[in-house]
Amino acid sequence: MMHGYNTGNFLMGGGWLWSFLQIALVILIIYVIYKLVTGNRRSSPSDVADDALKILDARYAKGEIEEEEYNRKKRAIQDR
Repeated sequence: MMHGYNTGNFLMGGGWLWSFLQIALVILIIYVIYKLVTGNRRSSPSDVADDALKILDARYAKGEIEEEEYNRKKRAIQDR
């Protein structure tokens, strides 16, 4: 005899809560798979070059590289 305890509802969170968690888990798995498949793809090579130029400009502005090195690397990026 169970003495009035309903262990099924206790373990399953009352039914609706368990269903919600299952749906949320499926959505999370789909999202993770989508992110893994798409990754960090760029829309075009020009986007990569623009990012590289921004980084190069920032390094030059901080004084991390000299003008000669800056110009050389800038030409190399633009020639790609």
